[in-house]
Amino acid sequence: LDVIAPFLSNSRIVEEQELEAAPYVLLGKHGNLIVGAGELVYGRGTAVIEASYGVFRKSRVYTDPDSGEFLGIEARAIATGKATDQQGEIVTVSIAKSSEEIRQGDRLLEQEDREINTTFFPTNPEAEIRGKIIAVLDGVNQIGQYDVVTINRGTREGMKEGTVLAVHSKGEHVRAP
Repeated sequence: LDVIAPFLSNSRIVEEQELEAAPYVLLGKHGNLIVGAGELVYGRGTAVIEASYGVFRKSRVYTDPDSGEFLGIEARAIATGKATDQQGEIVTVSIAKSSEEIRQGDRLLEQEDREINTTFFPTNPEAEIRGKIIAVLDGVNQIGQYDVVTINRGTREGMKEGTVLAVHSKGEHVRAP
């Protein structure tokens, strides 16, 4: 776990309804539209007071490249904070940590307890899993060791903590002279 912890992301893949139903950022305490760590933001929607929230920005839409099936929307993690007050539909969130500026329209999702079993072991899947890389964290085109990728396979195909997959790349087409 110590080796992979720096590569874990708080970003999520969610259904569009979950993102649309979540409270959204209106503006900062001083009327500013861009906010960072140590500041208060006002949002519209219902929140649980004293609960931890993540601030997320709608990002890529994921579809299966083979079937065209909608897989979800990436909710990219921007910041974390705590809901401190609720007055009608207006919620106040104290921002504790941010990786980039918070903007009007970003969504507030309650923090998930993402427990990672510290005793997991890298293992082969129980059955053959064939999938495709559909995105690379931070949007690079090439991948290498320690890069984080999103694939078009999940728990319904047998993926679980510790599942190890090989990455193969198609070679070039070669014509005989």
